[in-house]
Amino acid sequence: MGIDTYYLSKRQVTGVGSIFLLNELIEEKAGGGSLLGAVVQENKSPFHTDYPVPILVSEPNIIIKKLELWKKELNITSDIVEKQKIAAGHKSIKVEKNNSFQVGLGPFPGIPFNGKFQLDYSRVSSIDITYGTGTTYKYIRKGDMMKLYRKLKGKPDDDMTGNFLRKNAFISLLQVAKNWKVSFESTKTFDAGVEAQIDLFNNDSAIGGSVKMKKTKETRIEAEVGGDVFYVVGLMSTRWDDVKPD
Repeated sequence: MGIDTYYLSKRQVTGVGSIFLLNELIEEKAGGGSLLGAVVQENKSPFHTDYPVPILVSEPNIIIKKLELWKKELNITSDIVEKQKIAAGHKSIKVEKNNSFQVGLGPFPGIPFNGKFQLDYSRVSSIDITYGTGTTYKYIRKGDMMKLYRKLKGKPDDDMTGNFLRKNAFISLLQVAKNWKVSFESTKTFDAGVEAQIDLFNNDSAIGGSVKMKKTKETRIEAEVGGDVFYVVGLMSTRWDDVKPD
């Protein structure tokens, strides 16, 4: 499996850093939250940027658990997981064709149940995502990781996967959301049958109304996600040695 199996794109977000936007979204309560502070494999790609495989290698949240265990000793006085809410509509991301990992036919980007609706990415002009109320960054502070690194003298414990972590990465940030909009702009007019595909998607009982799709013009389809379910929509990984104190 390649990078497009997991991610739509990697985008630089002002004030945050480089975030991988997930192709296959993960419900936060169905395991997505367990990724934060977990060790993951970092794949090397000859054609794209290196990327973390969003599948647990370690025990869930193992780094968070270590920080909690030694919180007093490390002189950490705040919650281990920092949370930063984003004002509705104030975080928008634009993905141009040359920034997308998808090529050829692929699922509608950045929404749950996207495998039920296929698009031709050779025709993509741009993809715009605007996040709404409830969007939050959850992350582990680098300063706390520096303290942990120093305590362990740079050598992760066995339950942190030891040398595997030293050669790979851990998930340091999650972006979670429950309300957002995605606009897919095509370079060509959509085929006449797309309206029927949209109706089929919108009337699918498995989707349950949490995603609604519409064609807003001949070259644009928009999807709106709503409801009470939080999804992991993006993540950031950090290599172990990148938290090494200077």
